[in-house]
Amino acid sequence: MVIFAFMIPLFVLGTVAWFIIGLLRTKASESFTIATATSFYAHLMLIVGLLGTLAGAALAFKVAMARTNLRWAYVVYEPRYGGPSYGAPTSNQLVQAQVAQETVLAVTLITIGILVAVAHALLIRFIREVPGASPRWITRGSLVATTVLTAVAGLGGAVLAVYLTLVFFLVPVASDQPSQPFADSVGMALFFLPAWLVCMTRLVRGTREARPVVGAALVAS
Repeated sequence: MVIFAFMIPLFVLGTVAWFIIGLLRTKASESFTIATATSFYAHLMLIVGLLGTLAGAALAFKVAMARTNLRWAYVVYEPRYGGPSYGAPTSNQLVQAQVAQETVLAVTLITIGILVAVAHALLIRFIREVPGASPRWITRGSLVATTVLTAVAGLGGAVLAVYLTLVFFLVPVASDQPSQPFADSVGMALFFLPAWLVCMTRLVRGTREARPVVGAALVAS
């Protein structure tokens, strides 16, 4: 998944920036307690669990597409010349081994991702009423972070999915050259785009609900 090469540095840099902004806000107006640190950790791991689950689902879709047509999901090289292989595995055999490995990886990502997300969602709910456990920079920041990350994966996957699908079916390739698979990008778009739309909807709804409060505060002052 090429898009994860961009998402991982973005996630790391975003986490650092998010934490620094939180520290600056707590020094200015709020106290940073153990409950605040726990809440930040729980929200961060909730994002990790959600992203892991979505990535596992996208990978499972890729594997399912391979069951229909192996070339939709993997690069398969056809030998140019016939002849004995002297016991060496063929390209098709190597790809089948990769399919099995990625099937295990998909199940692992989905299972662990769900467990991590559910466990930390329960932790967030458990400490919600503790003083300092629900600062706005954490609760709103986690939604913004999830929106950005799912947007990168979903929109990037959609662009690649359209491009690679059109290339696969419309652009001819030489008989001895492999076609570029598209199932990976389609899976990313299929699962990350709906997640992004949900996050965007919640973000816009939260912004609209916050406007009257801000307006009332300005009038009162």
